[in-house]
Amino acid sequence: MKKLICNTFTLMLFFCSGEVLAQEIKDYNKALIWRGFEHQWTYNHRINRLGDFVSMSNGKGYTTHSSASGVGSDSTLATTHYTYLETPDVAFKETELKIFITGNEGELLTQNASEYLDLEHYMLEKENYYVILNGFEIKSVSKADQLHLFRFYIEDPVFNEQTNQLLVKGSFNLVTNCRTLECAIFNNTTAYELTLKLLVFAYDNKKVNFNNNIASRNYVWDTEIEVKDDTKNVNIYGIQNSFSAACVGIKGMSYVLDEEHWVVELNGYTTPKKYDPESGIMNADVDMKLSEWKSDMNTFAVSPFLSKFSKRKSGYALLNMNIVNIQFSNASIIHGKQISRSFWIGKNKDSGGDDSYNEIDISRKLKFNN
Repeated sequence: MKKLICNTFTLMLFFCSGEVLAQEIKDYNKALIWRGFEHQWTYNHRINRLGDFVSMSNGKGYTTHSSASGVGSDSTLATTHYTYLETPDVAFKETELKIFITGNEGELLTQNASEYLDLEHYMLEKENYYVILNGFEIKSVSKADQLHLFRFYIEDPVFNEQTNQLLVKGSFNLVTNCRTLECAIFNNTTAYELTLKLLVFAYDNKKVNFNNNIASRNYVWDTEIEVKDDTKNVNIYGIQNSFSAACVGIKGMSYVLDEEHWVVELNGYTTPKKYDPESGIMNADVDMKLSEWKSDMNTFAVSPFLSKFSKRKSGYALLNMNIVNIQFSNASIIHGKQISRSFWIGKNKDSGGDDSYNEIDISRKLKFNN
């Protein structure tokens, strides 16, 4: 009889504890996870400023897209893809890592950066840590060029037990050039700054799990046939029979071209399709695309005169995305996307100001159905 009473008390305590956990969702238990972006100009440009990221502040969620085309005025149509989640098992923290790179045009420029991150007290109680991208922004510092190679990646973090700090490390590879009429002939140096927006997970090992995969797309184009969308479907394997929910995150992206090209459209995003808790497999679509021109571009461009100087070139592209299956034992998840539009006045206006940004409050979309 005493054993029955004890077991009944234990069972009641378990359910009561479960209710408390479900109710006690703090702001640091909520996160927006970036799943990538779509970016379109009306005609093609060099890369002056381009970025896309998500963020949380005081319980509210935001998407931000930045775009500055340089000399010519233009309109931008963008889509930010995101996942919103709440889980009592993870303490989240947003941060960023800036990487500056400079060198000669046409050469492979490589730069790594690292930073020790102070953690809040509620993050120190967890067993492990992980970092994914919450977006990026690339900005021309001295000379806007055409794109040849663009790669960024965030590595797994390292926790320092002596200082209670987290070491985050990222890499940036870039090749640019500019040999068309609007470029400075005697200036062969370039400089860019990349900002990696990061989301840190602090968690216990049996509550969350991460598994990586790489999705690729390769294609060629010529001066008559433009690049079309081509969705790649991938499976990201995880742990079986252990986690009830999952979503997809991004660790890195890579765009490699045969030579420098203009950009009129640049996409890189992933869409979760189906998660099977029994097998632990997340099935997801990955869409990547870089186009240097599109049909009737000159006709519909905001600046038709300037767009006449954008010559078409044939080429090829090798595109990769590092994606991760993030499994949770207890999480509420919403997948969504936000469209944004902006206009850039051009005329060599400084791209460092707020006019480059289009921030949208998406908090109204982050509501779970009871």
